[in-house]
Amino acid sequence: MYTFKIGLQLYSVHSALQNDLVGTLSEIKRMGYDVVEFTSLYGRTAAELREICDGIGLEILTYAQDITPILESPEQAVSMLKTLGAQKYSVGFSAQDLTEKYDECVEKLRFASSALHKNDLQLLYHNHDTEFALRREEMPVIYALCNDVPYMGVELDTCWCQYGGEDPAATLRRLGAKVPCVHLKDFVCENLPKDFDFARNVNGAIRNRLDDGFLFRPLGKGLICTASVLDIAKENNIQYIIVEQDYDYIASAMEDMAQSREYLYKMGC
Repeated sequence: MYTFKIGLQLYSVHSALQNDLVGTLSEIKRMGYDVVEFTSLYGRTAAELREICDGIGLEILTYAQDITPILESPEQAVSMLKTLGAQKYSVGFSAQDLTEKYDECVEKLRFASSALHKNDLQLLYHNHDTEFALRREEMPVIYALCNDVPYMGVELDTCWCQYGGEDPAATLRRLGAKVPCVHLKDFVCENLPKDFDFARNVNGAIRNRLDDGFLFRPLGKGLICTASVLDIAKENNIQYIIVEQDYDYIASAMEDMAQSREYLYKMGC
């Protein structure tokens, strides 16, 4: 039986972490999460975070942040990742940058990807909706970035992929080995057509999600076909499934994360 490592993007519970770092991480482990992704050090050193997570039994997979630290001091970024025990560093760009400064974005990504690759680490690109709704050379920007940046992987966010106009399972199949981990995120949207083409108009403009009645939701409470995503993830031998819910909590952040983990248990994960 194929077994995923189930993790949590800690931005999902950032307020709880700010109030009680150790207690919140311990509760995440009790929920059944075995892997975490950090977006902040929460006032601790990398060594202190590593010691805390090791003591609780949590693997640190990724540090997600702006690309600037790698560009300014790749040696320091590498040192931080290795101290954390993290394998990957996740970044992204705004729609404006991708539209107006695409070549500059690519050069930054190439530098960062190469710097990490030399140290047996990997740069990941975390998509939002814009990377699918925007086009370059008649393809969604995410595919152009994959073609233009050696060694870089994609941390596919299912919610933003679908809201950006694509089918997450089909996208996962197309990206193949480029995706070492999936951000499994669910959402509802009152005005989401079924043809996966709503996010684009003739000028490539992006619709405002607030106007569409968009809300994040725990897994199994929204539009994402989790079973299809997990099936392709198994076919692609993806090891890590990372849960994320930015906000719009039904109960509380921690309760919603517990609901998502329970849903994955029911799915056999």
